[in-house]
Amino acid sequence: MVIPTLNEEANIAWVLERMPPIVDEVVLVDGHSSDHTIEVARDGPPGRRRVTQHCHGKGDAVRVGLAAATSDFIVMIDADGSMEPAEIHRFVTPLLNGYDFVKGSRFLVGGGRRT
Repeated sequence: MVIPTLNEEANIAWVLERMPPIVDEVVLVDGHSSDHTIEVARDGPPGRRRVTQHCHGKGDAVRVGLAAATSDFIVMIDADGSMEPAEIHRFVTPLLNGYDFVKGSRFLVGGGRRT
């Protein structure tokens, strides 16, 4: 699991608290947050690593997170609560069945975001 973060103090606990047991690694990528995102994330369940991106922007955060991840399957989730972590199985199951890539969209019917 890779989670790029930038000033997500209000949302990161909600995301981390809902990680299903299938997730065995969480790489939290700090995008130079100026709020308490990292402190809030530290109060959550164990098993997370934090890496800091050297540059700025979500693209760099994704590159840094993917390079740091060690799991066989890597799911990227935004820290803003726009994806329900309990739905991760909907992405991993196709990968287990031979798919190379799975992508979700909040713009599909039934999609949306919490915030």
